[in-house]
Amino acid sequence: MPKISYLDILDNGADYTEVTASHIEQKIADIEALLRGMIDEDNLLAKDDGLGIVPISPSNVVDMPIETRPVQHCMKFFGFTTDHPEGIVEELFGDLLSWSESRPDISILGGIGDDEIFLSLEKLSSQRKTVTVEIPSHYIPMTVKNLWEIVAPDGKFIASSLNYSLAKKFYTEPVEINTIEEFYKCLNNAGYPDDILFEGWYNVQANMQFWSVTDPIVDIENNSFYFTCEGRSGGNVDNYVCRYGLAVLCRVNP
Repeated sequence: MPKISYLDILDNGADYTEVTASHIEQKIADIEALLRGMIDEDNLLAKDDGLGIVPISPSNVVDMPIETRPVQHCMKFFGFTTDHPEGIVEELFGDLLSWSESRPDISILGGIGDDEIFLSLEKLSSQRKTVTVEIPSHYIPMTVKNLWEIVAPDGKFIASSLNYSLAKKFYTEPVEINTIEEFYKCLNNAGYPDDILFEGWYNVQANMQFWSVTDPIVDIENNSFYFTCEGRSGGNVDNYVCRYGLAVLCRVNP
């Protein structure tokens, strides 16, 4: 086992140590550091004059984490004690995992001014464009089912300020949704539990003869989604300008 030097290396072995309370506390701290797997400075090789330490590569130190080598078998830094009978997996990893599952990071991929489609049409002309949006590797497009499991973990979702009409009567009282079928019927762009959650917007000039857009289509192989806009202008204006874009709701993984 590595030893603790009780003599100053510069005194060439002569003992001029004054035993004080602070000196004893320091030596106890050094021993505790060794027991935790740390290295005492006096245990490293020194230069001939004793004034400098010979550099040691981190790769030669057991359990020293570096960029090219992950930490392995380092549970001694998180050992079991009387006050902490549980290990790091139960005390840290388990709680973090359940916390991240119950409070996921959600973001919108796309937005106004980002990967939109613009159609510039002359009189009585047509145009069709498709835009492909790359999905980051840590982004996962969310479905209606994914959102339902987050907002209604117990199978019930209450919208406290939902405004809706029924038989020409308007209600603002809290609405309770108890099934996923009721949930996706309340969404604008969803008809099934596996539909991707998205929001689209467009700006179409008047007197267009034809106008058509698509929902986002996910391409799993290329990790992207794409959407299409097509239009045909009328004969009343020389130039037509149309705009279409959409954003997809995604879960962001750590």
